[in-house]
Amino acid sequence: MSHLKDCELVDLVEEDSLVLTTAASADTPERRRRPRVRLFYPVRLFRLGDGSRIDTRTEDISCEGFFCITRTRLLPNEQLECELVIPAGHNGAGSDEPIVLSCRAEVVRVERQEESLFFGVGCRLADYTIEHERSQAPLAFDALAV
Repeated sequence: MSHLKDCELVDLVEEDSLVLTTAASADTPERRRRPRVRLFYPVRLFRLGDGSRIDTRTEDISCEGFFCITRTRLLPNEQLECELVIPAGHNGAGSDEPIVLSCRAEVVRVERQEESLFFGVGCRLADYTIEHERSQAPLAFDALAV
């Protein structure tokens, strides 16, 4: 297990040779302090208190946060435990195993997706560490088919 500081997550992800397009479009100015990359990685969200698990995937990610789509309505300021799964071969570490970024996250934005039952959820990351994939039940995405 290793601790990450500041923007080491983006450094780790940028070594991935697959997808590195910024999340903002050319005609929409980026307001965030840190650039986001459009990456679709599995993420497990755990609600504090009841411990319920929500399996989804990121739509974009930066060293400070991520955006995902879920059927479960989360609340702004809600605190979550997260496990972001970086697939083997995409983690920049040359590992044959997936890597799990375990972290705390705060829900900073929730928006209903147009004409659907889904919610877009923006989360701010805090206090994250890297581990090798733990033996977990397979992800059962509650949002979009991947």
